[in-house]
Parts: sequence; C-alpha cells; structure tokens
Amino acid sequence: MDKTMCHSDRPACSRPGFRRVLSSCLLSFALLSAHAAAGQASDTWFAFTEGEADEMSIGYRDAEGKVRIAPRFSSYITAKKFDDIIAVMEAENGEWKWKESYYLTKTGRRVGQGDMYTFDNAFDCENEGFIRFTRNGKTGLFDANGDIAIPAEYDSLSRAMNGRVLGLKNAQKHYQGEHYGWKGGEGVLLTTENKILIEPFDFFDDSLYFYEVVTSDRPIADPLRKQFRGVDGKFHAFIHLETEFRAWLKTALPDDFKKADLLRVTHESVAALTEGETENAVSKAQFVDKYYAAIHSKLASLEEAKYFIMRRRFSPDLPEERYFNNCREVKLWQYPILSIVIPRADSGQDTYFEFMRTEQGYILIDLQISG
Repeated sequence: MDKTMCHSDRPACSRPGFRRVLSSCLLSFALLSAHAAAGQASDTWFAFTEGEADEMSIGYRDAEGKVRIAPRFSSYITAKKFDDIIAVMEAENGEWKWKESYYLTKTGRRVGQGDMYTFDNAFDCENEGFIRFTRNGKTGLFDANGDIAIPAEYDSLSRAMNGRVLGLKNAQKHYQGEHYGWKGGEGVLLTTENKILIEPFDFFDDSLYFYEVVTSDRPIADPLRKQFRGVDGKFHAFIHLETEFRAWLKTALPDDFKKADLLRVTHESVAALTEGETENAVSKAQFVDKYYAAIHSKLASLEEAKYFIMRRRFSPDLPEERYFNNCREVKLWQYPILSIVIPRADSGQDTYFEFMRTEQGYILIDLQISG
C-alpha cells in the first residue's frame, strides 16, 4: 500500500465554500429540515450545559428530563447523546486535565483513563456500541460495557461498521504540517469480537460498502460486488459503491429521463439560492419544475462529458436524525455520498451532483451547475 489516512491535532476545518453558478447567475441547492427528529430510545441520555465560555460544563439527563449526570465534563467531549459508552474529561482544581479523561459506561464504570483516541482534536464517538481508545501509541476498541473488544495492537482502526472493523499494522506515520497520516503497513478486516475475517485487506480502500454484505461457500456472481476469500474459506462480497452508483444512474436517470424521474430521486425538501435573493425553501415539485431543463442538459450528456465520481468526505447539512451518530456526525460510512463532478475547461466552478445512498436508493441532496 502506498496511500495515507490523515489525522489532525487541530479542530476539523469546514468544507471549502463553493460558488453555485447557473448560466451567468449564482445558484445553490442545499437541504433544509423537513422532518421532525426521529424518536429516541427511552434509555438514551441527552447532553445539556451549565455555565458559559471556558467555564461551561456538560451533564446528561434522560428523555423525561431527569438529571442522570450533573454537569462536570469538559465541553471538549462531543457526545450529544449517551447510549452505552462515551469519552469524557473532567476538571482538576478548576482546570481541565488530560489525565482526568476516561471512558464512561451507562453503569458508571470508568475505563481507559488517559487512553483517549482523538481525531481532529475531538474524542471518538461510540458506533454500534463500540468506541476506540489509544494505549502506548496503538489503537484498540472498547465495547459497550467498557471491556476490551479489540486489544490496542493496531496503528489505526476504523469505527465499527456492521460488526466489522478495518485494522492497520506496521504502518509508517508521517506528518504534513499539523496533520499526520499512515503510509504502507498491512491491513486486515476483523469483527468487533476480534476475529480476523480477511487478511490481507486494503485498509485505505474506501470504495466498498460494509453493510448488506453477502457471505457464501461459493464465489458470488454479482457484477456490483467485489469479493474476497476469507480466512474461513468463505467468500465475502461487498458492494462496490461506484459500480453500483453508475448502474443505478443509468436506470434511474437514463438519457431521456423525465421530470417524474428526477422528482422520484430528489430529496423531499431543497433550498434554492439565487444571486440577490435570500434562501427560501421550495417544494420538491417546484424545484424539479424550475430546474429540470438545466439538470437534464448536464446529466443526459454525461457519456460525452469529461467527468469523474468521488466520495464526499465532509458532513453535509441533513435534516433526518437517523443520518447522524451521537456526536452529530453524519454517518457517511453507512450513508455514503457520491458526487458526479464535471470539471470546467476554464477556471470557473465545476458542475457537480451529490447523491446519498439510503435504504430507499440514491437521492439527490445537493448540486452546482456551471453554464
């Protein structure tokens, strides 16, 4: 492998701004909230704050408003909800101390004091009841009870994804300014029970989808999947996102697609921003009726255009609660966003269309059209 995974010791930067241009005007489309927050499990606790600025502390209360943990944690923590296990930091003599950071379970158990996994200057967030920790420069995984599910033996671990975890060993850390990443090494795919499934496995390959996996004793004949022979001799087939997306695009939005087709794959609510106007919510039908011609002119000629497909790295603004984890990060590993990018020949802005993969298929959530 000769790829890298980047980290930073500083807060995450926001996505670079894009100018949306349609013909000679500025045009932008983004999501607005259209749905109420999804109902939460009755045992979920919710963060609340006390104090202001540097003296602000965080506590947790249940859905009925009963305080379960009085405010005592640093605002450095990112968990807005508490289901099983969270990473926290407390103060000592009025000052937030790294040595007073640890992992806390719902039962009040404290584990991994000082063994905090951080990314972009933030603690890790539980996913599927697991959370990463770092010890002696290596990364491991705690389960919901605070027990070690995967020992700290890896240079890097992915978050839990459908009971699977990507692991990296014997890699080289290298810095680029304030950021660091991993290069080389040996990757494996293992379970959250620390059982190796596939070895070797490309740790840096982000083209695969780790949900809806098919496992069989025989090779799997599916052109949309990439399969691997596991250490157990079985074949594990993962959806190859770009291959699936291209196939879906030809079916859902063929060259002669109509307004009804575009309506079917567009998000329930969009916002249109034109030069000199304020942002106003428009219905899906209004959006399609107004911009169908411009969208059709670009998407219907994709075969002739010089375009590429890329996977989005930044969290977009989305209304549905189900798309977020407990730290208000969009679950891009479960709901990946693929962008069709058509570069401009001149120095102007590129055209792009962003589709999110959901249980109902891909939906259009954002775009930019350059004339």
